[in-house]
Amino acid sequence: EEPRLLRAANAAELSRLVADTALTRQHGGASSVAILCKTERETEAAHAALKPLLPGLTRITKETLHYEAGVMIMPAYLAKGLEFDAVILYDAGAAVYAEAKERKLFYTACTRALHHLDVCYLGELTPFLPQA
Repeated sequence: EEPRLLRAANAAELSRLVADTALTRQHGGASSVAILCKTERETEAAHAALKPLLPGLTRITKETLHYEAGVMIMPAYLAKGLEFDAVILYDAGAAVYAEAKERKLFYTACTRALHHLDVCYLGELTPFLPQA
């Protein structure tokens, strides 16, 4: 399946969009759905915003020893070497991923998906992706 680019108008809409996408992927048969954020700080804030919308959401940190199937959220750098049925990038806007030094992290996040990649973003899309 082609990756989907999903634009949100504001932070509240971004949270709803990410939560709806995660539920759609899970109900569609994806046993592992990873919501990837850029940093630990963004992961913490996104987890707080998404937890009421996704009660089964698991937050993965560097202290997490193992994880089980389901919907999880983590910083992209912790996903290196892992694969998931579906990956949702929490915010791939130009305000988050724009500098050359962030390109490898963005690449890592995008390549963790086995079957489905959903790229959610606020404002302008990262310059690392071609505009459709």
